[in-house]
Amino acid sequence: MIVISLLLIVNIDVGKLLPRIHVPMVRNPLAKGLINGFFFGAIVIPCNPLFIATMFARTLLSLDVLGNMMKFLFFGIGLAFPLLAFALSSTTASSAVIRFLTKYRKVVNLVAGAVMLPVSAYYLVFISRVFGG
Repeated sequence: MIVISLLLIVNIDVGKLLPRIHVPMVRNPLAKGLINGFFFGAIVIPCNPLFIATMFARTLLSLDVLGNMMKFLFFGIGLAFPLLAFALSSTTASSAVIRFLTKYRKVVNLVAGAVMLPVSAYYLVFISRVFGG
């Protein structure tokens, strides 16, 4: 995260360096949603391994089945909220947000990198203390 934070601050587009894959095109909206959700999960899940492992451990140790299901449901809704917001908003509003983010890309990258850098440094220090590093 620290490396990506620094790359964002200096406005280097990491995406251009990575290989591109093309998601298979499907006509069925349910299959399309499943594929998009799978790829979104594959991107997001590695960012939260400690939290997710803790949720699984607490779920296995607790007998509150309904409560555990609700935690996972709300966790999933929270992760998917940006996608849900774009899906539920109008095309005009989504396009306006995308135009804004594209127009002010350097500023957005600088702010995101500046916020992510201390957070990632904190996690690095915290995790090394927890695991005795």
